[in-house]
Amino acid sequence: MESKIKEQLTAKSYKKLIMRFERKGFKFLNVIPINCHRYIIARFEEKNILITFKKEPFHSFGRLFADYGFTGPGDTINVTDLKYSSIHNVEEIYSIFADGKVYSISIKDFLTNAVKWTTDESDGRKEVYSMPLNLYNREENL
Repeated sequence: MESKIKEQLTAKSYKKLIMRFERKGFKFLNVIPINCHRYIIARFEEKNILITFKKEPFHSFGRLFADYGFTGPGDTINVTDLKYSSIHNVEEIYSIFADGKVYSISIKDFLTNAVKWTTDESDGRKEVYSMPLNLYNREENL
């Protein structure tokens, strides 16, 4: 039951963000779901964006990457999803957190400033990029 509620909240958040772009005059085309529907590529005539839905920020980011001069919480996206986004000409990333906070960054700035590393997850080791949220643009909450 919990996963069904999570899916509904995720879909509702994506829809709200897409509607924001439509109010700005963007013409919505369609959605490409990726990462087990936790992420989507929202395709507009004007540009494509990657929208991620996250439970919470990467709280230990600043501690783990203090040697790079980073502080505070971060965000992480796996390499596979970034490659897929590149194939689909994604220009921006929007990260939505469960508390309604929304952050955005160009994919170029993300890849330029992020740290590439390997993390251990329940389904194996994955290459990811992480960067501090303070380098993102803070958007209006959903």
